[in-house]
Amino acid sequence: METRFDDHNDSQESVKRFEDMLRNNNNEYLDENSYDYIIHHYLRQGKHDKAIKACQLALEHHPLSIELKFFYASTLLEAGDSKEVIRVINEVLLLQPTDSEYLSIKAEALLLEEEYFLAEEIYLNILPLAENKAHIYYQLSEAAQGQSLHEKAINYLLNALKLNPKNEEIMFELYHSYEQLGRIDECIKQLHKFIDESPYSKHSWYNLGILLDKLNRFEEAIDAYEFAVAIDENFSSAHYNMGVALMSLQKHQDALTSLGYAEEIESENDPLLFQSIAHCYFELDEDKQALNYYKKALNLVDSLHEAWYGIGLIFEKKEKWIEAIHFFKKAHQLDHTIPKYLRALAHTEFQLGNYYASTEYFNKALALDPKEVHSWLCYSYIFYEQDDTDKAFNIILDAIEELPEEAELHYRACCYLMKKGKLKEAFIYLENALILNFEKHVMLFDFFPELETQKALMRVIDEFRKD
Repeated sequence: METRFDDHNDSQESVKRFEDMLRNNNNEYLDENSYDYIIHHYLRQGKHDKAIKACQLALEHHPLSIELKFFYASTLLEAGDSKEVIRVINEVLLLQPTDSEYLSIKAEALLLEEEYFLAEEIYLNILPLAENKAHIYYQLSEAAQGQSLHEKAINYLLNALKLNPKNEEIMFELYHSYEQLGRIDECIKQLHKFIDESPYSKHSWYNLGILLDKLNRFEEAIDAYEFAVAIDENFSSAHYNMGVALMSLQKHQDALTSLGYAEEIESENDPLLFQSIAHCYFELDEDKQALNYYKKALNLVDSLHEAWYGIGLIFEKKEKWIEAIHFFKKAHQLDHTIPKYLRALAHTEFQLGNYYASTEYFNKALALDPKEVHSWLCYSYIFYEQDDTDKAFNIILDAIEELPEEAELHYRACCYLMKKGKLKEAFIYLENALILNFEKHVMLFDFFPELETQKALMRVIDEFRKD
């Protein structure tokens, strides 16, 4: 039997009654105001399942309530049930077909359903009367991107950015669209226009820095970040990005200063920030501090493979090969696609005399990155160390086929051939190497110091020496 409960004043009591209804599987009556509070109560707590249940029970008692149907559709949208959103909102639109708020909900659901053209049509219809036009333009850009119409998406986003120049999400989508068209430079020009109009927009300077980073224009990126932090000295993201850009320029002491500002400003511990600080300390040979920050990062997120690798490098530097291998293996387990982890494992195994394991790791590293010269040189050297000069030379031949313009490979081929006594062939590779990069000929003497006494070899080198 259905009981009746009317309570307009005590909203908390409404929630309690509703909870009792769910526990006891009752179907008590609550008025619309009570359900309104209950639904919003659960949405604020992120309890979408209970909010949806409240909507469903509310509509059993108030099936003609357009407001409750709207709440129901909005809640379903947050929960990602786009098909049900469209069904419910269509019922509302039968009664109020031109209501922009309801149409906007339907358009968002259509975006989730990848019905981009239909969503775009709705957004264009509601745009003239929309209060938040920047949001509608942003949604229109998403519809255009879904249709791979990046030029159109850019136009929508530029309109959105004019109305809301501080919105980082809009800017991110803008350079994503430019990037899809291979026109990041054009995006930079647009940003400069916004900066000319609003020179104190820290977000514009910050996003300009991000774009310049993408083009490896680190000095310019740093200038942009400096403007951002000059406008807002507590802009931690700009301090952090500036630090990372300085790291790219090998200015680790300056980077540490910028990252330190970010650490002071951040209210929460950031594992990526700790990891970057650790990298700087490592490059500055402050291994104790580096280890401390790597551990801080891993205490927060133990899947940071770069941090495991960094600790491995600290032990490798101290020639603690067993410890280094442990950390390199952990890094490799977390990400199998990064060649430098395999190269590090190959090097440490070689130091331990585990030549077979070392060659296996070099093989895998070269399969991932066949353009890494140092890997080829080290891989071949393993066989040279075992007096298998033929194998070492053949590996270098494979490397030259992959990287014919790399002088170091030709110099190494020369070394191996001279070791085998094949001087005529060796000089052919020597001449190739000297043409490619004369300055690197000193690596011959690093490899074979006794070669400096070879008069014939020195004559060939002198022929290529520039006055």
